[in-house]
Amino acid sequence: MIRQLLERNPTLAEVVVQYPPAVRVFEELGIDYCCGGDRPVSDAISALHISLDAPAERIDSACAAPEPDERDWSTASLTELADYIEAKHHAYLRSELPRLSDVCRRVLDAHRARHGDILAPLQETFEGLRSELEAHMMKEENVLFPMIRAREASADQEIGGFPIEAPISVMRAEHDSAGEALETMRDITSNYSLPDDACPSYRDLYLSLQNLERDLHRHIHLENNILFPRAITASRASGWL
Repeated sequence: MIRQLLERNPTLAEVVVQYPPAVRVFEELGIDYCCGGDRPVSDAISALHISLDAPAERIDSACAAPEPDERDWSTASLTELADYIEAKHHAYLRSELPRLSDVCRRVLDAHRARHGDILAPLQETFEGLRSELEAHMMKEENVLFPMIRAREASADQEIGGFPIEAPISVMRAEHDSAGEALETMRDITSNYSLPDDACPSYRDLYLSLQNLERDLHRHIHLENNILFPRAITASRASGWL
């Protein structure tokens, strides 16, 4: 089934929406399925110089043993999905971003002499990402998500307000910016390659930044590939302004 889908050359977003465990496979292969979800599968696979067989087999295996949170969100209500994003991904960021700021500062202080050329720009990029994400979450929680919930609750009515596409467009642009920051941090650290003299805090920093990257990929995927398109479709179908 997976092989047949891939042979039809869907977008990456279509694959991960239909088969949520494919997220793990694309993550392992370094394929951008969130901000780059509109990319055809054939382009992403050919760029890795591999055939469809390997990812098809790995997606089949992942689907045979799904993880607890790999549910089909395409059939959930928009309100439930927005609630899940806040409870899981926003809560994670609010806890982890301040901790990572502290770890980054301590590691830079301890290793500035030998690795300041890496750690200083890493800290600068991370702090920029943190600031963006914190502002981004506030806009989603105070503007976009309440709008989605209210309009879903009033699906049988026309309600006023500016087009829902406007805030979604802003959120998508900010997702792209976050994706660029993640790529920059990977470039700065040579894909998080630890130096020989890395202390436990240095190791924790690199591991935690990779965990942050994985969580953000899944977070952005749920919004870009599921929540936002469904909210726009529902908005147009209901005659929302």
